[in-house]
Amino acid sequence: MAARILVRRTVGTVAAVTVALLALAACSVSFSFGDTAAAVSTDVNDFVFESMDADYTLGRADDGTSTMTVVETFVAVFPEYDQNRGMRRILPDTYLGAPLHPQLVSITDAAGNPRPAEVESEDGVYAMTSRADDYVHGAQTYVFTYTLENVTRFFDDTGVDELYWDVNGVDWTQPFGSVSVTLHVPAELAPALTGAEACYVGEGGAADQCPIASTTDADGGVTVRASATDLQPYETVTIAVAFRAGTFTTFDSSYFASPFGWLQLLAFLGVIGSLVWAIVFRVRMLRDEPGRPTIIAEYTPPPHIDALESAVLLGKTTKAIPAEVLEQAVVGSIRIEEAGRKLFGGLKLKAVLLDPSRADGDGLLLLQGLFPQMARGRNTSSGRTIRGCRQLPAASSRQLSGNLTAEDFGARSPAARGSGQRSRR
Repeated sequence: MAARILVRRTVGTVAAVTVALLALAACSVSFSFGDTAAAVSTDVNDFVFESMDADYTLGRADDGTSTMTVVETFVAVFPEYDQNRGMRRILPDTYLGAPLHPQLVSITDAAGNPRPAEVESEDGVYAMTSRADDYVHGAQTYVFTYTLENVTRFFDDTGVDELYWDVNGVDWTQPFGSVSVTLHVPAELAPALTGAEACYVGEGGAADQCPIASTTDADGGVTVRASATDLQPYETVTIAVAFRAGTFTTFDSSYFASPFGWLQLLAFLGVIGSLVWAIVFRVRMLRDEPGRPTIIAEYTPPPHIDALESAVLLGKTTKAIPAEVLEQAVVGSIRIEEAGRKLFGGLKLKAVLLDPSRADGDGLLLLQGLFPQMARGRNTSSGRTIRGCRQLPAASSRQLSGNLTAEDFGARSPAARGSGQRSRR
């Protein structure tokens, strides 16, 4: 079993190396705080760790997932000149896709006295910081206590559940005089231990082993201890402890394992359902009547009232001639053509006589004013149109007055007397 774990150690080391870039492995980093006002030649990372002691208590939550309470004791040796104000411990917030949910409990000194504590969580990391108001010098002890979830994982290559953990992590720029780790396995979990365990030391991917041993406690629990000395920068201690498969419930990272996945699915189905309902309602309830897909409302003048008479009736005599000219072009008695450009811009227009028989009474008066000889194919300009037809509005007004009396428009219905009749095409 130890050999199988050793093979997986290489895979696990790859994850540990990439933690600084991708935060994929359960390792951690830290650094110290300096003062920008301090001497410009000092490096805030220019100190060493005398020791680090990690104490892990493994547990199992009600849902079967693994939990761990961590107590880490760092002894940092800072220079005697003003350089550092404290230290920070940084953890990834996920481990192989499972959320760790780190929660800080306390930061204290060696005697248990509280130290200043700050917490920051963003960009996939969880930072715990102890920052003093003044500089710190010499040996300083920082005790970080925090909790984690989902710390174990089932691995196919070993076929067991494992606690495979980088103790200090591979991103330290400081050396460590010694690193030790103690794992407490409670009595209810101790029977699930397979007895396979390993300790490794070195940079990421290194296979150098370090001593590890386990003892049975009086209450039936098991304590596993491992240690290493003289770690250089970027070196870590890693432990691997095996449990029978199924001892812990593996975190389900699938899409529908989260309630948000189901909520998003329900929202999507709701959108699809609303779209289907809208289509059905449009087709069944708002469909057009058969044979009448489009209704266009149009208004035409009353019968026997042409454009010239309408203009006089509405008191818009200045628009009478243009309206009658356009009406005659519509009925086909004349054709309006372009006749060049005006001196100051714009187009000149001319009327060409086509068929005088298409004109009504007022239209015939217009044609006689435009074309005195009434010869087909003759044309006249727009200026002549106006000069030759100025008498039409007055004549039409007198004729219209007689027509209104003779036809008795006052007895007509309001619809016929109004601005027009509504027709449908």
